[in-house]
Amino acid sequence: MQSVVVTFDRVFDVQRLTRGRSGPKYTLFGFESAGKRYFNVEVDGWPELEAGATVTALLRTPGNWRTLVGWVEHGSQRIVGPDDRETRRSALVGVMVAVVLFGFILNSKRFAAADAAGPWATFVAAMVCAVAVVSMFFLAYRQTKDLRALKALQDSLTRGPSAAGDDGG
Repeated sequence: MQSVVVTFDRVFDVQRLTRGRSGPKYTLFGFESAGKRYFNVEVDGWPELEAGATVTALLRTPGNWRTLVGWVEHGSQRIVGPDDRETRRSALVGVMVAVVLFGFILNSKRFAAADAAGPWATFVAAMVCAVAVVSMFFLAYRQTKDLRALKALQDSLTRGPSAAGDDGG
């Protein structure tokens, strides 16, 4: 990951959205910094985006703002990025849905009849549920890892600017 110190000289096209009806909140926006424009940047949550704010951002891929993990605001030291509670909630809901679906599949008369002819239908349905559970856990693991990286960045900024490991940008 790359840490980049940036000042939002101008913020534009801010869209505060949710994934689905009750899904996690996220913000799409564009900004200008040092005469360069960045479009369609996505960050978790609905942060206050103000012109003149200076942040240290974490990018998953160096120089690619579409891989933004989050940032630490210099003034308040507040972290903007993955929400730990939202990550746990999403993983739990995903697991519960997969378990209920798997139970429904195993108790379904249609799959019982298919199972008598051959176990492939039940096996495929079970694998789909397993892939869903594994993908939810992977997402939760990745977001937890990202949040830890942001907290480490926050700690290094609190200790002083020389500890931040800035790459510029």
